[in-house]
Amino acid sequence: MKSSCVSLLSLDKILPSQVFSCPIFLEIQVAHREASFNTEEAEMPELLTRRDAAEYLETKGVRSSKSTLARYAMGGDGPQYALIGRTAYYKPEWLDQWLEAQMEPHSHSLAHAMAKVGEGL
Repeated sequence: MKSSCVSLLSLDKILPSQVFSCPIFLEIQVAHREASFNTEEAEMPELLTRRDAAEYLETKGVRSSKSTLARYAMGGDGPQYALIGRTAYYKPEWLDQWLEAQMEPHSHSLAHAMAKVGEGL
């Protein structure tokens, strides 16, 4: 059996130069390299700094700033975030979830409040 690759039966007698020059080995090596560097298959989540998160919220119509998000984080009232080193990072979906949770209708007039009290009787 003549081949450029060494047969499995003679694995104990192969030299490293024979393995590395084997076309099958080279194909496996290239496939492994492509798989490990393929960023499309293993997408990293988008992370936003506080400044970027404030800008993201601005695009949603909410006035915000880096210092406002820091103040919310200190009080535990803001969106979820992750600390990597000393930097806070936000995922857009965390910001969206927090924003949705803030969307609670409020009535500010006395007439509305009185109407609600009257409905409860």
